[in-house]
Amino acid sequence: MSAPWEEIPFVGPVLGSLVDVTQHQAIQLGEQVGTAASVVADAIIGKERKERAVTAVPAWLVDKFADKDRIVQAASETVRDAADDSLVQLSTQVLQRWRPIQDGAADAIERAQDDEVESVLRCLWGLVTSISEKVSPGKLLKALPELPRLVLETALGTVGRLGVLRGGILSNEINVATLGLVWNHFDELVKFFVDLIECVKCYAPASSLDGKAAQGDPHGPYNELDLLQPMNRHAVACQLQRLVKSVVFILKRAAAPVKFEQIDMTKETILPSDDCGLGTLIVVRPSGWQCVTREKWLFVNGIATELFWLHLACEKLAKRYSREVTGVFNRGDGILWDLIECAGERDARGVGSAGSQKAATNRTKSSRMAQEKLEEQLRAALRQAGEGRAYDHVVVIAHSQGCLLLRPALEELILSAGKDSRGADDIRRTMLDRLCVFTFGSPSVDWRLGRDEDGAFPAPLRGSKQEKRGTDLGFLSSHVLCTEHFANAADFVAKLGVLSEHKDEHDSGYESDSVFVNREKDWVGHLFGTQYSLESRHYGAEKGPEKEIGRVAQMAGFSSVLLNCQGGISIRDAMRNANAGQQPDGMV
Repeated sequence: MSAPWEEIPFVGPVLGSLVDVTQHQAIQLGEQVGTAASVVADAIIGKERKERAVTAVPAWLVDKFADKDRIVQAASETVRDAADDSLVQLSTQVLQRWRPIQDGAADAIERAQDDEVESVLRCLWGLVTSISEKVSPGKLLKALPELPRLVLETALGTVGRLGVLRGGILSNEINVATLGLVWNHFDELVKFFVDLIECVKCYAPASSLDGKAAQGDPHGPYNELDLLQPMNRHAVACQLQRLVKSVVFILKRAAAPVKFEQIDMTKETILPSDDCGLGTLIVVRPSGWQCVTREKWLFVNGIATELFWLHLACEKLAKRYSREVTGVFNRGDGILWDLIECAGERDARGVGSAGSQKAATNRTKSSRMAQEKLEEQLRAALRQAGEGRAYDHVVVIAHSQGCLLLRPALEELILSAGKDSRGADDIRRTMLDRLCVFTFGSPSVDWRLGRDEDGAFPAPLRGSKQEKRGTDLGFLSSHVLCTEHFANAADFVAKLGVLSEHKDEHDSGYESDSVFVNREKDWVGHLFGTQYSLESRHYGAEKGPEKEIGRVAQMAGFSSVLLNCQGGISIRDAMRNANAGQQPDGMV
């Protein structure tokens, strides 16, 4: 419906054009003064023209007064160059006005013509996509932590039960840890689960008619996800149950203020079928085994592990190295919770904190019990090795989350020895002379020794290589005979730690000549039994792109002490072979 005066010859069209220019201001005035002003605006402008204004004006401005690309470009640059505080203030203003904006836009769009709505949406979509492409991700990450608070204040209010709900969500450490893990590593998490599912196929090619892998497949009989094995099916079912129970626990407490020390996820994820204690020890020997070395071998498992899978891992090591292997059971609490422990607290760039990883594992009973049992086993074995009664060498192998348990166990052995002046040198000297440490897929952000209560490291042992070489005693590797780290290049958990792009190559404690990386395309993922190789030929040096590293670096696995221990070769002989770079017969 047009205004009556628009029908006046000559004058009406001119006034109509003038009204077109000023109508947006009149509508704003109408919103501010209420219904009465809206009625006046109807009479002056015309009801139909006013109803079209909310949707027509943005497109009209773009079409008549500016180039669309220039508007999008200008908006993108404004957001990209804005300070973090400015982004937060902008978010606050938008959220404060969200309800009237939402109501007004919905009402106007409902009555607007199709082409007008389409024009506005095209303009808005161009603006949003351009900003998302050009704005600094780091800047958005810094501003986004403020948005949940702003959204909750707008949506829930600040009083009564809703205010309590809002406060609970923002102070719940489970939410922070879970969202941080997903936000920083979403694409890699997806690939992590895709790689896990690959194991279910047992590496059978699509052309297979019997579902079996090709003859000579290197992944071996230790596939944790071979569902033809009844105890593998049992373990998978247990892990799914624990995952569901842990997620339910998280969701039930998502709106309550919860601290990590108040969470007993181990208790929450216990199952009726659990008939073994936390930190259970198992001993595995290869078939027909006879003791050929005076060595004690220990293994502690990683994330999402059931007792049967620990047995599989120990069996793999026992057969490969012709050793008796003692496994320390680190029971999984559901793969989500275990991954949260491995990731620890991370900033917007994904840089992790060793302290937060320690805190997370210390607050989970299953991890705590496994760490205590591992430390107890190490201390007893080192004591016997030091007295010359049983062992020439002690070997500890840790996989995944097990590395997070091994690290504080080693720290406790080193730092507690310094507190006891009577035996201060004994345990440390035995560690330096006889202890070998090997890790697989370590998520630990560094491999450094924590300082003691006085903020210092232990003094170097008198007359030892620590003193003679001026060793950096801040490295854990400086306190043991041998340290080696193994990782698949395509292992999500390893990328949190030993292969992290944020790792300080000079100060992380991961010395480059002790890190061995498997870049073979057939070796991806994180499972120890089926996705980690023990073949020297599969491992190269850490540094250098795959196509650029020289032959010596590509064959660096042959300098590994652990990988030279196959078939019962002693640690002493393996170290000699590793130093000589000796390759097994038939290898070139």
